[in-house]
Amino acid sequence: MDTQQRKWPRRFCSGFVIQIDATFSTNTLKLVYICCIGITNTGKTFPVAFSLAPSESTEAFDEFLGFMNREIWNEGSAPARVALMDQGGGLLASLPQYLPTIIWQLCQWHAVENIKAKYVLKITFSSLDFTRQICMVSQETKG
Repeated sequence: MDTQQRKWPRRFCSGFVIQIDATFSTNTLKLVYICCIGITNTGKTFPVAFSLAPSESTEAFDEFLGFMNREIWNEGSAPARVALMDQGGGLLASLPQYLPTIIWQLCQWHAVENIKAKYVLKITFSSLDFTRQICMVSQETKG
């Protein structure tokens, strides 16, 4: 990682927000793609760091977050304050060791998917229909 690649995360992510996620095994090597995304002051996203790993294990996130600490959040720059992420066990286990002060927040897409899986079960709704159903249930319980 060169000096230029370190500038943006330090400038735009220190004390602010990052998004960390990993994909499922979608390549021919069956490796997961772990990525960290930052947001500029103009609302544009950019890759902070990324890696290929054999799984979403604690060891994979230890390596990934350790790299970010060594290469980006060093030399007195503050780490991000908030991480948008899913509830992956490997990430949750690694986060306190490498970013102990970070606040993690479940991203909207993962939150909706978790609600749909738990409460909707096998019924399929479009996201708009699902939102309407949740709002109607909410209104019924208030009245």
